[in-house]
Amino acid sequence: MRKSILYSIVIVLFVLSFSACPMNETPPYVVSVPQCLVGSKESYYQFAGIEFEFLNASDKTISAIHISCRVYDAETERNPFIGSNQINVSFDENIEAGVKKKLIITLDPYIYNAPEEPYLIDFFYIAKIEYADGSKWEDAYGTYHVSNRDE
Repeated sequence: MRKSILYSIVIVLFVLSFSACPMNETPPYVVSVPQCLVGSKESYYQFAGIEFEFLNASDKTISAIHISCRVYDAETERNPFIGSNQINVSFDENIEAGVKKKLIITLDPYIYNAPEEPYLIDFFYIAKIEYADGSKWEDAYGTYHVSNRDE
């Protein structure tokens, strides 16, 4: 009896986990594969950053974008930071419908040792988009993730 209840709960949780972001839905954006750059980029970062292009493919103006990714050392493929290698950032940017914009994430707050080689970026995804009209689009599980780890 306990096994069948546990089995039923697992199946329900599995089904619910895939219902948060429909697989047949096209996301309201196009994003390039993120690239980690080492060095300094004035006004953005002193040691390393992640750069990517983002196209607002919706018919609404975006007011904020929430992004999540994981960062790894290129040689060891391990966490290069003392804390978590999970990066979560938000951009409060107005991006009109149909507009493409280059966005930059600084990695400086996470670094304790300046990298010589660019980091690998894995499981990079747009977690949430907030629109100027108050509506939202979410990808809570990273269904539409991209990576530069396989390059």
